[in-house]
Amino acid sequence: MPFSDLPRANPKIIEGLEKVRLPFNVNRLAQTAAVQALKSLKHFRAIGEEINREREDLSRELKTIGFEPIPSDSNFLMVKLPEGQDSEIFTHRLASKGVIIRSLKNLPGLTSGEYVRVTVGRRGENKKFLEVCREILSE
Repeated sequence: MPFSDLPRANPKIIEGLEKVRLPFNVNRLAQTAAVQALKSLKHFRAIGEEINREREDLSRELKTIGFEPIPSDSNFLMVKLPEGQDSEIFTHRLASKGVIIRSLKNLPGLTSGEYVRVTVGRRGENKKFLEVCREILSE
């Protein structure tokens, strides 16, 4: 059966689902990885400690170059960009240099374009992110 012949969902139902859907979906692979990580509590705790250390270091470094990270207890930071930076333009510039973050411009209440979501990575990943941020800000 061609794709065009498949039944379509009612737009009102889709609209209702979009109202309750979380903004960032977790795919099946990530769910499976999370279940496996929880089976090894020692490993899970070690990763958590590493994320906590890296989040604090990343937060501190971001402040030194003009960013305003919002305090977090998770593996990502919501970050206010330096004055004059637009989140969509900034994320595209980072992506062109091999670094992916997420603009939060489309989220309700954050439409000013000042905020991005940055996943806390490993030390080397965080260093590269910071280097590219410095590079973009100096251009």
